[in-house]
Amino acid sequence: GGVGELPFTHTYPEVLIERAEDEHRARQVVAQFESRAGVASSTACGECGEVNPATFDICWQCGALLSDRDT
Repeated sequence: GGVGELPFTHTYPEVLIERAEDEHRARQVVAQFESRAGVASSTACGECGEVNPATFDICWQCGALLSDRDT
């Protein structure tokens, strides 16, 4: 932290909700995201064939939606 880096505790992902009634849905979204972690290390784009990290939803190369997560 002394050379301008951010402390790792300041970069944790967060989900912020405005209304208490949205808490249940927010927890569902987080659980769904966490269940995807580690399923696949990469996903090939169906449009251009570019290999993308499994955490991407859109191809970084062509912008196509990555709906198929078989690899």
